[in-house]
Amino acid sequence: MKQCPQIEAIKFDQNSLAAIEEIRQKVKVANLGAAMTGVGVMTTIFYRNGPLSASYNIYATDWKLVQESMNSWSAILKRVVQDIAYRQEMDHFADRKQKLFWKAVADGCQIQ
Repeated sequence: MKQCPQIEAIKFDQNSLAAIEEIRQKVKVANLGAAMTGVGVMTTIFYRNGPLSASYNIYATDWKLVQESMNSWSAILKRVVQDIAYRQEMDHFADRKQKLFWKAVADGCQIQ
Protein backbone atom coordinates (compact mmCIF):
# COMPACT_ATOMS: atom_id res chain seq x y z
CA MET A 1 0.00 0.00 0.00
CA LYS A 2 0.97 3.54 -0.71
CA GLN A 3 1.84 5.88 2.17
CA CYS A 4 -0.69 8.66 2.78
CA PRO A 5 0.34 12.20 1.89
CA GLN A 6 0.67 14.77 4.64
CA ILE A 7 -2.05 17.39 4.21
CA GLU A 8 -1.87 20.29 6.63
CA ALA A 9 -4.80 22.52 7.62
CA ILE A 10 -7.36 20.74 5.48
CA LYS A 11 -10.90 22.02 5.85
CA PHE A 12 -13.68 19.74 4.68
CA ASP A 13 -16.76 21.19 3.03
CA GLN A 14 -20.26 19.82 3.55
CA ASN A 15 -19.92 17.41 0.61
CA SER A 16 -16.76 15.89 2.06
CA LEU A 17 -18.26 15.64 5.53
CA ALA A 18 -21.33 13.92 4.06
CA ALA A 19 -19.08 11.51 2.13
CA ILE A 20 -17.10 10.70 5.29
CA GLU A 21 -20.36 9.95 7.10
CA GLU A 22 -21.53 7.82 4.15
CA ILE A 23 -18.29 5.82 4.38
CA ARG A 24 -18.82 5.32 8.13
CA GLN A 25 -22.30 3.98 7.45
CA LYS A 26 -21.03 1.66 4.71
CA VAL A 27 -18.39 0.28 7.11
CA LYS A 28 -21.10 -0.46 9.68
CA VAL A 29 -23.26 -2.21 7.07
CA ALA A 30 -20.33 -4.28 5.79
CA ASN A 31 -19.37 -5.33 9.32
CA LEU A 32 -22.97 -6.29 10.02
CA GLY A 33 -23.18 -8.17 6.72
CA ALA A 34 -20.07 -10.19 7.48
CA ALA A 35 -21.36 -11.03 10.95
CA MET A 36 -24.78 -11.98 9.61
CA THR A 37 -23.17 -14.26 7.01
CA GLY A 38 -21.53 -16.21 9.83
CA VAL A 39 -24.69 -16.21 11.94
CA GLY A 40 -26.71 -17.39 8.95
CA VAL A 41 -24.45 -20.37 8.40
CA MET A 42 -24.52 -21.33 12.08
CA THR A 43 -28.29 -20.94 12.17
CA THR A 44 -28.66 -23.18 9.13
CA ILE A 45 -26.50 -25.84 10.76
CA PHE A 46 -27.95 -25.86 14.27
CA TYR A 47 -31.43 -24.33 14.32
CA ARG A 48 -34.19 -26.90 14.87
CA ASN A 49 -31.87 -29.78 14.12
CA GLY A 50 -30.99 -32.72 16.26
CA PRO A 51 -27.39 -33.82 16.81
CA LEU A 52 -27.39 -36.19 13.83
CA SER A 53 -28.70 -33.56 11.42
CA ALA A 54 -26.33 -30.92 12.81
CA SER A 55 -23.38 -33.29 12.38
CA TYR A 56 -24.34 -33.89 8.76
CA ASN A 57 -24.79 -30.14 8.15
CA ILE A 58 -21.34 -29.43 9.60
CA TYR A 59 -19.87 -32.09 7.31
CA ALA A 60 -21.82 -30.93 4.25
CA THR A 61 -21.13 -27.20 4.66
CA ASP A 62 -18.66 -25.80 2.16
CA TRP A 63 -16.44 -23.98 4.66
CA LYS A 64 -14.20 -22.60 1.96
CA LEU A 65 -17.22 -20.94 0.36
CA VAL A 66 -18.31 -19.58 3.75
CA GLN A 67 -14.83 -18.09 4.23
CA GLU A 68 -14.88 -16.58 0.73
CA SER A 69 -18.31 -15.05 1.27
CA MET A 70 -17.25 -13.52 4.59
CA ASN A 71 -14.06 -12.15 3.01
CA SER A 72 -15.99 -10.71 0.08
CA TRP A 73 -17.62 -8.17 2.39
CA SER A 74 -14.28 -6.38 2.83
CA ALA A 75 -13.65 -6.42 -0.93
CA ILE A 76 -17.10 -4.98 -1.58
CA LEU A 77 -16.56 -2.33 1.10
CA LYS A 78 -13.20 -1.37 -0.38
CA ARG A 79 -14.79 -0.88 -3.80
CA VAL A 80 -17.68 1.16 -2.37
CA VAL A 81 -15.30 3.43 -0.45
CA GLN A 82 -13.14 3.77 -3.55
CA ASP A 83 -16.18 4.80 -5.62
CA ILE A 84 -17.19 7.43 -3.04
CA ALA A 85 -13.62 8.74 -2.93
CA TYR A 86 -13.34 8.92 -6.73
CA ARG A 87 -16.59 10.84 -6.87
CA GLN A 88 -15.35 13.28 -4.22
CA GLU A 89 -11.99 13.66 -5.94
CA MET A 90 -13.80 14.72 -9.13
CA ASP A 91 -16.09 17.08 -7.21
CA HIS A 92 -13.16 18.86 -5.54
CA PHE A 93 -11.07 19.78 -8.58
CA ALA A 94 -10.86 23.41 -7.34
CA ASP A 95 -9.77 22.55 -3.78
CA ARG A 96 -6.29 21.05 -4.00
CA LYS A 97 -6.16 19.76 -0.40
CA GLN A 98 -9.52 18.00 -0.52
CA LYS A 99 -8.76 16.61 -3.96
CA LEU A 100 -5.43 15.24 -2.66
CA PHE A 101 -7.17 13.74 0.38
CA TRP A 102 -9.83 11.97 -1.69
CA LYS A 103 -7.26 10.75 -4.21
CA ALA A 104 -5.29 9.21 -1.32
CA VAL A 105 -8.45 7.52 0.01
CA ALA A 106 -9.32 6.21 -3.46
CA ASP A 107 -5.78 4.89 -3.91
CA GLY A 108 -6.02 3.08 -0.56
CA CYS A 109 -3.14 4.81 1.15
CA GLN A 110 -2.02 3.52 4.53
CA ILE A 111 -1.12 5.68 7.52
CA GLN A 112 2.30 4.64 8.77
